Formats: sequence, C-alpha cells, structure tokens
Amino acid sequence: MMPISSGNEKSVIREPLLAGILSFLFMGLGQAYNGQRRKGYMFFASYIGLAILYFILLRVFNEPFPKGGKEIQHTSPSYIVTAIFSFVICISNIYDAYRSAKRINESNEIVVLTPGKSSFVFLRTIFLWFISIIVLFIGLMFLFAFFAFFLSKH
Repeated sequence: MMPISSGNEKSVIREPLLAGILSFLFMGLGQAYNGQRRKGYMFFASYIGLAILYFILLRVFNEPFPKGGKEIQHTSPSYIVTAIFSFVICISNIYDAYRSAKRINESNEIVVLTPGKSSFVFLRTIFLWFISIIVLFIGLMFLFAFFAFFLSKH
C-alpha cells in the first residue's frame, strides 16, 4: 500500500493480490481493504445466509441434523446446494476484491483513509456483531429455561 499525494488529497495504491488473499481468508475482508466496507458486509452476510439456508434445506429435505461425531452426508441435496452456492459466492468475493483493487489503481480513484477506517474496523464490527448474537442467544436460553421452570411449578 503506497500513498500517492497530490495536494491535500491522498490516494493509496491497492495491491490486487493482497485484496484477493484477504477475501480468501475472511469473507469480505478484501473489500474492506479496498475501502468498500459495505460491500464486504454484504459478502459476509451472504455467507451467514448460506449457513441459514443449509439448516432450512435440512428441514425441507427431512434430513436429520448432524449429531456429535457423525459425518455430514456429502451426497445430501442440502449439502450439494449450499456447497455450490458457497463456491460461487466465495469465488465471486475473491474476484470482486481483486478486480476492485485493479479498478481503483487504474482509475486513480481516491480512497479516503481516515484514522480508524480500515480493515480492522470491519473485523471489529463483525466480531462485535457475532458476540452480540451469542449474548442474545444465551439470554434467550436463560429466558426460556426460566419460563420452563416457572411453568413446571404451576
């Protein structure tokens, strides 16, 4: 990442290969590196949506949920459908990060770099979002356990 200065504006040359590698390592991180955090969030949300789709398809095809040490059947329709969608979204995520970095470099597009607005903000937001969901889930479990205990006494 090399800064290019022209007056008061700063532009940064993005490394397309690095953007692609970051997207490969974590869905949407390459877009955040390119300064396209919203697009990165969309790719990450689509990946979470695939996990939800997998469990919905398990119910549609009446497949049992994987338990304990049981291995997932790789020939089940729900596994095949989500594997295909995962592959397509993953490849498009990597290609988009690579292509966006090249486009930014070719067009000399200025990517605003303000303190704290980096890929780490993206990761921090995803992490906090994940922790919030876990806390909400645990809270709901305690709430359901409390009501189950309360209703069993009456």
